[in-house]
Amino acid sequence: MNEAMNNLIQCHDRILAQMEQLKQIVEEIASSCFPLNPFQANRERLEEFFRFMATRGVLHTRQEEEALFPILLRRFLEAGIRPGETPADVMESEHREAEEILQLQKKRFAELLELKSDRPEDYLSFCALMLELVNRYRRHIWKENNVLFPMADTLLSEEEFEEVWNRMQAAAIGVQIKI
Repeated sequence: MNEAMNNLIQCHDRILAQMEQLKQIVEEIASSCFPLNPFQANRERLEEFFRFMATRGVLHTRQEEEALFPILLRRFLEAGIRPGETPADVMESEHREAEEILQLQKKRFAELLELKSDRPEDYLSFCALMLELVNRYRRHIWKENNVLFPMADTLLSEEEFEEVWNRMQAAAIGVQIKI
């Protein structure tokens, strides 16, 4: 694979590492002794996870959606796949769903910290949704790494990959390049 795709895969590896850490944190919270607030012991680790996703995760999504997906979309449309039904459209939709859950959970985390609830079910419902988020990211990354990226490798030319790489660099500094 080329530099652009390798960069995206390396970022996936970092996201998966964060998801593994999140899984461990959530399992620790779920098995903690109540009524103590189980978030206090893990507050910094959860805050770091949310910071990572708000920075590195957002950048990665931008790079895919502003660099790779538009170029792939051209190829999918040329192949007769209808707009809204391409593999890139599916991945973009999954990005929105995961981001929505992530934002809800970030808000819920702040609320639970403030409440200092002694109700185990408050924390357990948070943990269950966080584990679902971990599983969503794992499935999503598997699809990109094993389906979408190999498809891109087959469909795109070296010039198109160079364009993807340039767009990824632009996305990293906040510049959007129009097709």
